[in-house]
Amino acid sequence: MTSMRPPFPRPIEARDFDAIIASDKEMYPTDNPLTAQIMAKWFTHYPEFGMIYDGFGCCIIVPVTKSTWEAYIKQEIDESQLANGIFDGTSTIDSKIGLHLYHIEKSQAWTRQFDRMANIVLADIRTILYNINQRRATQLILKPLDVIGFSALAASDAGFNMAKKVFRMVPLYDAQEILYHNIKTQELAIFTTKNQPKSSNEWQIQGEVRLMALKGSSACRNLLFV
Repeated sequence: MTSMRPPFPRPIEARDFDAIIASDKEMYPTDNPLTAQIMAKWFTHYPEFGMIYDGFGCCIIVPVTKSTWEAYIKQEIDESQLANGIFDGTSTIDSKIGLHLYHIEKSQAWTRQFDRMANIVLADIRTILYNINQRRATQLILKPLDVIGFSALAASDAGFNMAKKVFRMVPLYDAQEILYHNIKTQELAIFTTKNQPKSSNEWQIQGEVRLMALKGSSACRNLLFV
């Protein structure tokens, strides 16, 4: 029996920003949260990478230049600074692009009657890349996109397993931060590996924060251009 899928995603719009940022902050309470202004820059050229599955969830992919992606995986910049190097395939002949998975979340409407969300997202990323290449093909000077890397910041065991098993990413560094869940207040908090919570009865480990990536044109082509 073939698994079903939710409706195809629509491109992200400004009205979606606040809810996504709030949800991401709740799941990963960083001291340097994203702003709507930065998210708007992410999708100046390709809003389709902000995949909104109305009523079912979302997946936010940031398309950046090769140099920006490389700086990110070297930990020279953080997610908010990706906005300084957004890929614009409409105004440059450069075909090298890096993708960063910023946020993925499903609602209760994404039930077991549907295929696994990560599988659907992967198929939809492939479709987005195919459609962009079709548009680029109408301009003879533009080469097909060359995805040189695909990254994600995994903050839970579920996120780690998804990035590893579906997106074929590997951890680039040892975990430097750990996500904890407070049993009493239900809040999430990030601690460094050198600064752990004092009460083990009050805090439980939710997952290690690990930067993961699939590196290289060949590896990305095998995953994304099937």
